[in-house]
Amino acid sequence: MTRRAQFTSALALASVVYFLNYDWVYTSLFFNVNPLWRVGVDLLWPLLLVLCIHSISSGIVGASTVVKVSDLLAVDGLALAGYSIFKPYIASGGSLPWWVKLGMALGVLALTLLAVRVVPEATWARLRLAFIFGVAIFFVSPQIVGRIDIQKQLSLSAAFHEPGRGTRANAVVLVLDEWSYTAAAPVISALSAGGRTVHARGVQPSGKHTIGSIPGLLTGHPFDGARACSASALCADAGTFDFSKQRISVPNFNLVGAYHPYCALNGLAYCRQFGVLSFDNGLVGFGCNFATVLSLGHQFEICERQWLTAEKVARSRRAVSESAFIAPFWQTGGVLYIHTLLPHPPGESNGGNLDQDYADNLKLASELARDLLARLEQQFGNDFLLVVTSDHPLRPDVWCATYRYRQDGCLADTGIESTQVPLVAVGRNSASLMTLTDNFGLFEQVLHAQ
Repeated sequence: MTRRAQFTSALALASVVYFLNYDWVYTSLFFNVNPLWRVGVDLLWPLLLVLCIHSISSGIVGASTVVKVSDLLAVDGLALAGYSIFKPYIASGGSLPWWVKLGMALGVLALTLLAVRVVPEATWARLRLAFIFGVAIFFVSPQIVGRIDIQKQLSLSAAFHEPGRGTRANAVVLVLDEWSYTAAAPVISALSAGGRTVHARGVQPSGKHTIGSIPGLLTGHPFDGARACSASALCADAGTFDFSKQRISVPNFNLVGAYHPYCALNGLAYCRQFGVLSFDNGLVGFGCNFATVLSLGHQFEICERQWLTAEKVARSRRAVSESAFIAPFWQTGGVLYIHTLLPHPPGESNGGNLDQDYADNLKLASELARDLLARLEQQFGNDFLLVVTSDHPLRPDVWCATYRYRQDGCLADTGIESTQVPLVAVGRNSASLMTLTDNFGLFEQVLHAQ
């Protein structure tokens, strides 16, 4: 067995590992978890580990055996990747009995064992190169396709492209994350205090999850199924949405948000963004993501405890609030967009159940909305508009599956479940927003209500 065959076999296996774990690469960059150089350094370690195992194992059982095992693992890894990609289209929602999954796995293993024994080395040499270059092409393909297929590049709503809009808007749009319409009462009560007129109704959210619903809110088009495909872009069946390729022409547009790379947007007068719910160590994140892939989606508690912490969420919320209240918007007017993880679980203290944490977070959300309204009245008198809405309702199915809330009767108050999100408005022309039935046209209405 030649050294070239040993090296390409190890490199092919490492490439398949990267392919299985491609979500970690893009999400690390997109959510500003680690800088590009750190992601690059972290990506070297799996390759070095595979090469080291190859070298040590070759001295123990022989290079030929190690290469065959490596080839087998690479092919089986690609089969697993294919299953993960097509799982949603299999049976009903991708749900298969365990014995069917076991049969599929054993069948693939038997076929690859046979292939390793009967396929000539010259063919394997070509296959290894195909694995390596194929994975490399896969990683850069979203950027290539995005540049070629201009028609599938989504843009911000037309409201953001009109320089005349927002010149005297004095509008604040507060996006509360994971806020159900049936849990709207605390915020409405806080805003109604003192006899203020508050308009409120339930509307359809702009998506099922934050990653797609925020682009839906900003573009006015559904964007479900989105995945990070570059440091600033999301890809979905609907197309590509690249924050760095968008320009906001509305003057004095201020933005403070968590989760998305908001500050990649062009034309902002002020921007602060904050990453949350991430691994402090990139290698731990790589390993945990890879373990989830190998287990077909199982979230391991030891990994969840690394990122799902009350401290990280509380720190993000404080940073968002503090940045929002020092924005130049309060002196210049214009538009202030705020996206914060409230009443998004978890709570700010450990040990609470989902009901308790959500109720506590609703109080914090109500206080933030109340403080924003008081500041608007102080700064602009009656010449302002405050809109409070959400990206999507509370998702009990997501949270009840986490280690933090995984228990019988996870959500006792099922009354806060909803398919709608609240749309609450106070101030100038706020009643006009009540014609909306979903959030896709929200910014058109906000910037028209001047």
